[in-house]
Amino acid sequence: MISDSVQDRKPEQGRYNGSMTAAPTLLLLLALWQAPPPAAEDPLQMAAGHLDAGRYGEAVKVLTGFVEKNPDSVAGHFNLALSQSLAGNDEAAIDGFRKVLALQPGLFEAQVNLGQALVQAGRFEEAKEPLQAAAGVKADEPRVVYLQARALLGLKQLREGAALLARVVELEPANQDRRLELAETYERAGMRAEARAAWEKVVEVPAARERLALLLMDAGELEAAIGHLEVVMKQQPTPGGAFALATAYLRNQQPEKGIPLAQAIVQHEPDNPGARLFLGRLLRDQKQYGPAAQQFQAATRLTPDSLEAWNEFAAALVLLQQHEPALQALERVRTLGGETAAYHYLRATLLDARKEHKPALESYQKFLAMSEGKHPDEEFKARQRVRLLERMTRR
Repeated sequence: MISDSVQDRKPEQGRYNGSMTAAPTLLLLLALWQAPPPAAEDPLQMAAGHLDAGRYGEAVKVLTGFVEKNPDSVAGHFNLALSQSLAGNDEAAIDGFRKVLALQPGLFEAQVNLGQALVQAGRFEEAKEPLQAAAGVKADEPRVVYLQARALLGLKQLREGAALLARVVELEPANQDRRLELAETYERAGMRAEARAAWEKVVEVPAARERLALLLMDAGELEAAIGHLEVVMKQQPTPGGAFALATAYLRNQQPEKGIPLAQAIVQHEPDNPGARLFLGRLLRDQKQYGPAAQQFQAATRLTPDSLEAWNEFAAALVLLQQHEPALQALERVRTLGGETAAYHYLRATLLDARKEHKPALESYQKFLAMSEGKHPDEEFKARQRVRLLERMTRR
């Protein structure tokens, strides 16, 4: 039911792919066109061949030798800087593009590539100046606007970055990657209405449909969320989608529909303690206490120091009236620092059932001292038992 491949469609946060890698190649050709026609074995032509073949290190070697002999060659320095960038040498690329701009101030291609190299290096504030200069030449160039957006996002100026990404989408309406990135950015910026509208426009992508469903679920629109998640699970079933749909069923008072999904998650990820706890709670709420206890016990084995898992396991054992194992589980809760009001109440009920009156009385009293009105039903029961046990222990 659930496949192993979970595609992360979030836009890349570091290096660029797709159209962002195509642009430098175009700029390389522009730079070559500005140079005189190459002779046989011309270093620029050789470097172009290496770049086209993805041999970026070889291109760097060729062009380094070329600029040593031709220190004033704009094309040589430009292509060397480009090669460094494609080879992942961001700092060398930054220095190279600055050298190009020193030789030919205002060269649009160098300004754009310098800005991109600075963004890739995480130097977002520095990237703003060359990108602004490039925007002054071509204000509606999608790549320039996109890099300006990335610089602002890197500076945590999310709303401003989102506005520029929206502009990129206007300029490149067919670019689905930008639409996905815009929707994600709206979410990061807390612009939920805008995010919802943006996800709706790319709903044919399963990951986008899932994000839309989560927003709908948070807004309480459970039926709509369930509809989208059911489509996702038919198109591309994943553990994340199964968990989201099971959660939506649970919130929509349909927990019985969530159990098969939770079981599928556990089958796919048997060593996931969170999945075990989730399934256990669904089973418990359907009064399937035995299977629930099995899941909680599995969670304690996977995470022996998890207070959450031990609390759930102890509570399930209490419901099963397995008093001795339940007391042992509660002792583990105590050693993990979990002496809450709930702990004392569970312990009191167990000891009470075993007719250990004095320790049961002490646990009820500790529960009442800690609860302070937070658990009114249990407090009422505890007071009744305290009065009775006090009489019994005085005899």
